[in-house]
Amino acid sequence: MLIANYSDFGFFNAPVSEIKWSKLVFCTICIYFCAIAILGGCSSKSPLPFPEKPSWVALGEDAESRFGYRACFAGDLNGSGYCALIVGAPGYDRDRGKVYVYLGGPHGLSQKPDWTFEGEAPGDAFGDRVGSAGDLNGDGYGDVYVTASSWGKGQGKVYVFYGGPKGLPSRASWTAHGVGKPPLSFGDCTVPTGDLNGDGYDDLAVGAYGFDGTRGEVFVFYGSKKGLDRTAGWRVQGEARGDQLGYGLGPAGDVNRDGYDDLIIAAKYHSEGVPQQGKAYLYEGGPKGLATASWTALGDSKAANLGTRVYGCGDLQGGGYPDVLIGAPYAQGGKGEVLAYAGGPEGLAKSPFMRLAALDGRTGFGFCLGPLGRMGQDREPGFFVSSRGDAGGVVDIYEYSPGQGPVLLQSIRGSHKDDRFGMWCAPVGDIRGMGTADLCVSDDTDGPGRVEVYYGNAPDSGLKNPDAALAYFLGNAKKQGPRTP
Repeated sequence: MLIANYSDFGFFNAPVSEIKWSKLVFCTICIYFCAIAILGGCSSKSPLPFPEKPSWVALGEDAESRFGYRACFAGDLNGSGYCALIVGAPGYDRDRGKVYVYLGGPHGLSQKPDWTFEGEAPGDAFGDRVGSAGDLNGDGYGDVYVTASSWGKGQGKVYVFYGGPKGLPSRASWTAHGVGKPPLSFGDCTVPTGDLNGDGYDDLAVGAYGFDGTRGEVFVFYGSKKGLDRTAGWRVQGEARGDQLGYGLGPAGDVNRDGYDDLIIAAKYHSEGVPQQGKAYLYEGGPKGLATASWTALGDSKAANLGTRVYGCGDLQGGGYPDVLIGAPYAQGGKGEVLAYAGGPEGLAKSPFMRLAALDGRTGFGFCLGPLGRMGQDREPGFFVSSRGDAGGVVDIYEYSPGQGPVLLQSIRGSHKDDRFGMWCAPVGDIRGMGTADLCVSDDTDGPGRVEVYYGNAPDSGLKNPDAALAYFLGNAKKQGPRTP
């Protein structure tokens, strides 16, 4: 803080006739520089990426619905040009489960669901995983998946619904279930992968981390003109019992820009010298689909659970190739951390270019994370990370600056105290067609359930890159194309 010596301005030495004129000049100068400072601050500082309070809220139908246990981007299901939100409520009707779809539009999400679907029987937990499946049959409409991991006493089942001009159908378009001794938890983690084999159709990866004494197994079903194949075209098992391979599963994008999308898989309880350190694997796509792992990363501390969440994040650090985020929510003595690995012509780098530690008062940092793309023309690519805070759950919003590294832009907390806030959060795409990503956060996931959506605060961002708006398939090979040397 600067303290002025007023004698320097001549006020106390000047003749009386000059004092008024000196004061006028001094005040004019002060006003001028204050105005510059204010205007400069306004022009250089962007608004917060998201509003402090949710833009849209929906609640569960009954006391045990667990509405929003999972909620996610659903894509453009009917060709309207707007993204939709899909929400699962696996506790509905004695754990029968129910799924809700809300369509987007210029004014945001609809207040009532535009499509619902219920599980087959009580206990199935239908809707415990939901999300976009990409475009599995290449018809130009988004498709969605829904899982019921408790179906068949724990074998698990995955349902896919193909979008069309009228939206989603009244019956599942495709199903697959686990085979073997339950609990397999088949489908407990299911993700869209982009196009792994370059045939022009998106594919779907399904995890079954309960396989063989929780060794874990992952299946890939390839898309086609008729939709998903009935049998898995590729599968891989965990290295050892207890690894839970497939608990962490995510689209990586095309990390080496060869025209084929890649898949990242993790085994959060894998131990290789350190108990439950966790291990992540990258499987690169090619003309025959996936082969063996081309890259691995290990957690570096006891019970770090590296790979609890894995997610492609687009070109975060500006190297020209898509990068990958990996959460280790119990590293650093339970505080957690998030790592980012850079893509390149040889695949992912051996060492992370970002190791983001939890802020003071946070625990379980990195339990949920994901990309947000650019949140305005003057913003760098962004991402979110959820954790437990001193006053309940919190979702931190970051952008990554090549010069500064990760920069915290905003912290979102629930509208009422609840340490379950942010237990699940996900990108929702561009709900209103504004050119910026929106974010959904689940709250009270053990009771009736509550989902909050935060619309991006950059309506005049001018962003036209669909990947930045969708924020889910950042780095998707079909949109990106092979890199030109």
